[in-house]
Amino acid sequence: MTVDIPFQRLARTGFPMVLCAVALLYFGFHAVGGDNGLQAWLAVNDKITKVEQELDVTRTERQRLEQKVSLMHPESLDGDMLDEAARHTLGLSHPDDLIILLKE
Repeated sequence: MTVDIPFQRLARTGFPMVLCAVALLYFGFHAVGGDNGLQAWLAVNDKITKVEQELDVTRTERQRLEQKVSLMHPESLDGDMLDEAARHTLGLSHPDDLIILLKE
């Protein structure tokens, strides 16, 4: 005849549950706060959003500069653009200047 000690019964039934609970807490913690967890994923998404906004600003600036450069090509040289660039480079322009080109 065996004597059933309450501690042995608790160890037999409770230990696997405690072990499962500890494992669940461990993996749950790392799923949320780990290096590849939910918080890291949210931080990466925020960074992606910021970089995409910066990319949009950079693309707009690039289009503006490409338009400005296209006006300076010899085949599409604009006299007004040339005069404006020359006056700005030589320091002869003012923001309030009004330039009137006369046709000869």
